[in-house]
Amino acid sequence: MSIDDYLKPKMMIPLVLGAGIRFLLAPLTEQRWDMYTWRLHQAFVYAYHINPFWPQPQFQNIPGVFYWAYPPFWLFTLIVIYPVYMLISPTLYHQYPERLWETWYKPPFQQSPNMFESYWSFTPPRVNVNLPVLDLIIKTPIILADIFIAVTLYIMIESFSKEKATYAYYAWLFNPYAIFISSVWGVFDAIPSLFTLLSLREILNKKYTKSSLLLGIAILFKLYPIILIPTVASICHKLSRKFSETVKYGLVSFGLFFTVTFASYFFSALLSGQEPVGLSVQLMTFLLGKRASPDWYGQNIITGLTPLVVLADVFREHNIQNLPVSPFFMTVALVYILMKIYGSEEPSEEKVLSYVVVTFFAIYLTYTVVNPQYFLWVLPSLLLLSMKKNSFALRYLYWIMGSIGILFVLWHYDLSYLVSPYFLPESVGYLRIFLTNVPITVWLTAAAITVFYLIGIKLIFKKS
Repeated sequence: MSIDDYLKPKMMIPLVLGAGIRFLLAPLTEQRWDMYTWRLHQAFVYAYHINPFWPQPQFQNIPGVFYWAYPPFWLFTLIVIYPVYMLISPTLYHQYPERLWETWYKPPFQQSPNMFESYWSFTPPRVNVNLPVLDLIIKTPIILADIFIAVTLYIMIESFSKEKATYAYYAWLFNPYAIFISSVWGVFDAIPSLFTLLSLREILNKKYTKSSLLLGIAILFKLYPIILIPTVASICHKLSRKFSETVKYGLVSFGLFFTVTFASYFFSALLSGQEPVGLSVQLMTFLLGKRASPDWYGQNIITGLTPLVVLADVFREHNIQNLPVSPFFMTVALVYILMKIYGSEEPSEEKVLSYVVVTFFAIYLTYTVVNPQYFLWVLPSLLLLSMKKNSFALRYLYWIMGSIGILFVLWHYDLSYLVSPYFLPESVGYLRIFLTNVPITVWLTAAAITVFYLIGIKLIFKKS
């Protein structure tokens, strides 16, 4: 596409509207714990000049939940954009950084301490934070990635159908789920999702090295795309008929992630006066180990939209801790997928997309924590596959997954928790906008009936 194509009304108007909705919601909303964590680490760097990956020994009593739990690139993004906020709204911080999470321990939460109330320590007027502006600045890279997903989908699909490309373009720009995760919640899953989609585009173009580099960048934001390496590397072998391409793909994508992450730990420790080698090894072990089987509190965390949630009561009843169930189940699933790839002929573009989508679903089936924002990982490739296969069933699945993600949030949160605390005084706390007084079975029944009627309407208008 040329620049003139982007400037046409059919492209520009929905782009401006989609971006406008996102940027309008961004300063008014936030998932309070995640956004609090982002600005807390910005303060670690700019206000207290400590190693954000390992705040000890400067902070002797810092809770473990405040240690950086992701690969380094999102942290680097936060560090790069924060000076913009400092220019707009100069900020004063407490002399003692422990004050930034003191409401975890103090009234009104002293009777039942809750770390998720820590954000009250980091809202006006305590540290003079212009929270809506800071939220907008933090969310801007996320929103831009979200918008570029729509553009990338259009470019990829336009090569075989302009009509389907337009549908996908609108379906992403105005998907309430995509808007919610990026501009309301404020988690950064759209960024690795974009780089994963770009990596997939290069695989379809048989540019394997470029694909591996883009996948490595995706992993440097969030660890989950690492699971795609065996699948995509095996696809490279089938497409190129060279085993060396498989090895090269794995070495480049994993090597880029490992090298940059280790170097980030090393130089951060060195600049902070900490012992760099041992600490870097320790942090790499923590990152890979804890993400393989979450056990932040010495026990398995099993929660969210995972079928393994049934194991939570079993483990609790039998006092089972630190059992790495996800690595076992995930290995079985990946071996099965690899067997299917190697047992097939040279895969078509549809098959390539199918294997990638199935790998995402394997993660959801076998990982102990599947938060509602995780659906953003698969939805771009699922939408692309639905257009490639001309499958209305996959289109429905795309919308249903987004709906489930939003319904899960509505079920588990007081909706005012997603409103910026800047607009709610601490004395009020929450507006108590609960939807959970309606039984979950009623929500599921309503959703099932709605889907049934929509399918019926679609079948009525389907051409014979």
